Amino acid sequence: MGSFENISWNLASASPPWRKDASASIFAHIQKHLGPNGAVDDAFSRLPDEVDDDRIKFVAGGLDSLVAGGANTDRAKMMYRALQVVLEDLAPTKLERFYEQLLQQGAIEFIDPLMEQILHRKDLDPSRLEELAGWIAQHSPDREAIKFSLALLGIVQTSKYADVITTLGRHEEFSLYAIVALSNIDDDNSETKIFDLAKQVHGWGRIHAVHRLAETTNPQIQAWLVREGYKNDILYEYLAYTCAVAGGLRRELEKDEVDPDLLVSAAEILQALFMGGPAEDMSDYDDGAVVVQRYVEHLEDHPRDLHHLKALESIEEYLQDDSDLQARAEQGWSTKVRDKLLWRVKTLKVSSHWKDLVLTGLASTDRSVFYQAESVARFLDIDSWPYHFARLEAGNDEGWYYVMQSRDTERIDRVLALAERVFPLEQIASGPAKILGFSSQWKAHNQLDFLLQGLPHFPGKGWPLLRAGLRSPLIRNRHLALRALATWGKANWPEGAEAYLESVLVEEVEEELQSKLRRVLAGLPFSDENETGDEIHDENDDSDDDAVS
Repeated sequence: MGSFENISWNLASASPPWRKDASASIFAHIQKHLGPNGAVDDAFSRLPDEVDDDRIKFVAGGLDSLVAGGANTDRAKMMYRALQVVLEDLAPTKLERFYEQLLQQGAIEFIDPLMEQILHRKDLDPSRLEELAGWIAQHSPDREAIKFSLALLGIVQTSKYADVITTLGRHEEFSLYAIVALSNIDDDNSETKIFDLAKQVHGWGRIHAVHRLAETTNPQIQAWLVREGYKNDILYEYLAYTCAVAGGLRRELEKDEVDPDLLVSAAEILQALFMGGPAEDMSDYDDGAVVVQRYVEHLEDHPRDLHHLKALESIEEYLQDDSDLQARAEQGWSTKVRDKLLWRVKTLKVSSHWKDLVLTGLASTDRSVFYQAESVARFLDIDSWPYHFARLEAGNDEGWYYVMQSRDTERIDRVLALAERVFPLEQIASGPAKILGFSSQWKAHNQLDFLLQGLPHFPGKGWPLLRAGLRSPLIRNRHLALRALATWGKANWPEGAEAYLESVLVEEVEEELQSKLRRVLAGLPFSDENETGDEIHDENDDSDDDAVS
């Protein structure tokens, strides 16, 4: 970046510009709570600067991953000038002003154009820039400042702070910035460091790390990609294609023998590819037809595992889909290949051992085993409702969504009777407020949503639940309860319901619900317009798209 006059500039004696009441730096917090495997202990994954409120929060690293890199050039220019000032003079007022500006907006909004300016202009003292970035990285209590410092450490391209970068990168909030920094460092071991980091993160950090490893020629990394690398806590679909290609899934399955673990990984990768989006899917995978054929051929010689039944379900659905036949044929999915594969899948599907595995899984008290079996029960026409209900009766608080999907009134009567016994309805009906209820303290209220959502289909049933919902502090509870009553029509309201709604109207604090209450009391429809987006899916429902941010 050029040469600079060596004048007095000493960060060691500078007064930190961040808030004085910060309990600890983020770096120290992460370093203190690394587990034996080098990953951040889940119990301490919450960062010191996180505000505990009822607002929707992104999963760590989610916001920066889902929002494309910002191009706020005006902000970048302002931050460049602020950098120039503090790299010349560390006067407390100037350092504080620089730090204040740094926190005014998320780093993702301006970091790319700022880095471009630094690299293009080359008029900032590189040693001071590195020292400032390292100082902030190790001592700041603010996440956006940490992200800024990691970006700076990446462009100075020295390995002095590599350990600091990797330590911060072990928290998913900073993995993206750490991985980019490690990629930029002039170090022959950068790929190995990213690989080590990839094994220690499981959310957005895993996704970013794997994408950086997509061009690897390292056999060890390739083997990991196809066996473990695709697994992440967001969506397998983000990494299935990358790992299938970079890990050489076709090469592995074309071997005469494959190990059971690899075949399970192949099942999960194929299922994600068939699911489609948000990244590349089966339509992008040129080796797809060959890989699926080899996978199905290997199944006959391996232990039975429900992962394979789920994959067979996805394969069958794909083969029975008649859309884009020409494009598929060009990728190897000829009519002959499809017909032969479909016959083999149906032959495998009718084997009796699958039903035995599903029924055993549905009877399991292990949550993960149960939901794996539940996800494929419909594929074999097995009714899983009794098993969900049995779990609820045993005290499990998951499954209300599933049991309310029935249209059998006898089953619904059993569900509502159980709910009226186990839900703390008096506590739920504590009075209306403007609360969205995203934190864990509202778990019972959120579970009640699943019941209220299903009650429009059963006029006259579940009044105690509706009463509680109408006086819940959660807006959504009240909304769903009122919609159910509106759908029933006043003729189906239980005795006292109208008077109760009138009293609820007096208490209601949310203007939109006040308006809806008046409409419903007047016998009018719930809304003038068709409302969408009200249906709530259970967090454990694997039948639809998986979600997490």
